[in-house]
Amino acid sequence: MAGISWYQANGITITTERCKVEAQVPLCSLADVQLRFLCPNDLGEVRALCQELFPIEYPLSWYEDITSSQSRFYALAAVYNQVIIGLIVAEIKPFLCLNSEDMGILSKSFIKSADVGYILSLGVVRQYRRNGIATLLLDSLIKYLTSTEKKKVKAVFLHVLTTNSAAILFYERRNVRLKLFLYLMAEASSVVVNGDELDKQKDVNLPECAVCLQTCVHPSELPCGHVFCFLCIKGMANQSKRCAMCRQEIPRDFVDRPKLLQSPDNAESYDDGYQWFYEGRNGWWRYDPRTSEDIENVYKLKKTVFETIICGINYVIDLENLVQYPKQNPTKKRFIKRAKNFELNVLGEAGLK
Repeated sequence: MAGISWYQANGITITTERCKVEAQVPLCSLADVQLRFLCPNDLGEVRALCQELFPIEYPLSWYEDITSSQSRFYALAAVYNQVIIGLIVAEIKPFLCLNSEDMGILSKSFIKSADVGYILSLGVVRQYRRNGIATLLLDSLIKYLTSTEKKKVKAVFLHVLTTNSAAILFYERRNVRLKLFLYLMAEASSVVVNGDELDKQKDVNLPECAVCLQTCVHPSELPCGHVFCFLCIKGMANQSKRCAMCRQEIPRDFVDRPKLLQSPDNAESYDDGYQWFYEGRNGWWRYDPRTSEDIENVYKLKKTVFETIICGINYVIDLENLVQYPKQNPTKKRFIKRAKNFELNVLGEAGLK
């Protein structure tokens, strides 16, 4: 592994715990495992395997890509008795094609003309773990990335859920260095919902957003098929510019033309007929129901200042001076107001017209 640096793009705020030892099927020999690249005929088997292994619901297009595009993806399978029991999927990208979030985990002295390797997935069927298969797959990738043909590759990084202690331990033992904790990386699998059905059934149980871990407010579906709160998507689009589940890029115009799974209803007023609004560039906007309820509860408690997260950014709500501002940028203030809907020329709700 000489000549290559490891970076882990997800900070870990948990203490190392003992991982449960899974029941395993010992192999007669690791030599019985064959390594080969994925092909189109593997699509169904790979999809079933990934659905079992990972808390991420990948779109069909992703499986089509990794089983047919050897030029874009390094997609290697571990096969035992003609069955795929493990796989690793990675992608090589020019450094300058990374989003700002991923660029930030690398050293400022990193060679801008270099390439980087990004591990999208690495997994082994549960009963075949602890046989060295994951290490075999990872070593094969590293050998490929450090070959003369790929001499431009100078770093490898990946994302790991903070709850996946087994994966964290695996990578730590292989000298992966912790670099960054990402708030907007999902902690659980998101739910793909049929938009037509959701719009027809107003009382249906809304999906849980995998970013804020709460019931979706204005559930929106990204092109990759994952569903989040509209404001959580807006936060992803402004920061990482990628889906928090599958890391596919979010189209630049998605926030302006989102795919909502349920038409926004007019927000309910409180008992006295008032609602909460914030001033945007062109007029007044109504807060989303969850943020509005939080502000109202604090208001009724007669508190003057509290903090809340909006679009992935920590905001300070100052009820004494009726302003809000990002905690990291106190000079960027916006006026807020508690008023009745008809008293203002309201443009929409939470960026939705």
